[in-house]
Amino acid sequence: MFFGTGEDAGAKLLLGQFDAPAYIRRARNVETDFDDLIMRCQRLKREWLNQAERLYEELRCKAGDWQRLERWVSQPEQLAYLRTLEGWLQPVLRYPPPRSSWFWGLSRSIENLRGLIRQFNRAWDSHLRQIDLGPINRARDGYNRWYLLEKECSMGSSYLAARGFTPLTLITMDDLLEQFPPLPESGSAAS
Repeated sequence: MFFGTGEDAGAKLLLGQFDAPAYIRRARNVETDFDDLIMRCQRLKREWLNQAERLYEELRCKAGDWQRLERWVSQPEQLAYLRTLEGWLQPVLRYPPPRSSWFWGLSRSIENLRGLIRQFNRAWDSHLRQIDLGPINRARDGYNRWYLLEKECSMGSSYLAARGFTPLTLITMDDLLEQFPPLPESGSAAS
């Protein structure tokens, strides 16, 4: 490892041997753990919604405009449901089908989409409820217990250490369900 020469070389070598103070590492770890959980959930959710997104986008591409479908759907709330899904599903087809004037089986396709979303919601709820929040909450508890002490030791002042400190709440299943709510399942659902 090359740190240069001269007066600063010793100081640079010494600084290179250490990371940030313990309280900063602790805060980083807590934040990283939570961000990693959210990113894993987002990635998995996108994977699991792939089929529903494709079916939705195929319907949208074939219709061109949801208003064109009004006379072809068996229940008016089906169009409202498709519009509601617009904000929840954000699909992009690589090879979109051409716009079509043939709407046979459209109601069945919409019901298939509803079925896929119901199936996703059940599986997703089950997945979220199986996530072990213990390690994340132990890290958050450690942060609440030790952050101020470690910062005070580093700064030499309990007053400075306490400035701006807010204890972290433990993550609950409700927090995850709020972060990743279920998709609407019926035509009367609002987003």
